[in-house]
Amino acid sequence: MPAHILKRNTDNTLAYSALVFYETDDGGSTWTARPGIIELMSERKGWSFGSHVDVVSLKDVFVRGGPNLYVTSDGAQSWRTLKPNIDFGLEGSEWDVSRMDFVNATHGWILISDHRRFASYGKYSLFRTSDSGATRTELPLKIVP
Repeated sequence: MPAHILKRNTDNTLAYSALVFYETDDGGSTWTARPGIIELMSERKGWSFGSHVDVVSLKDVFVRGGPNLYVTSDGAQSWRTLKPNIDFGLEGSEWDVSRMDFVNATHGWILISDHRRFASYGKYSLFRTSDSGATRTELPLKIVP
């Protein structure tokens, strides 16, 4: 289970924001934090918190946080940071990740919305990956809401 943790300074500015994963082996009676923690935000980095979490299996999880994709294949024990070959945009900007869906540890899709275009609902582009999100290829299909 992912949990978003925020810590504020005494002047109410954000000290840090992290995504921590917890696991249970007894149906939720007790929970244990996994050692891999993802720092998602700092006001100094210029992007706000926003992540898409896709849990594919007990071992494989993908997290979009800001411009990066974070990947674990050991159940959140450790994380790799990938800088995708496409621009994820800044959370809340006109170019942003709308949806992300992986079907296994290597294959997935990401839907990018581009609201800079003057269509009534923006422009959506669909990308696919077959290397755990390191590279993405735009599909010729354009999605109309």
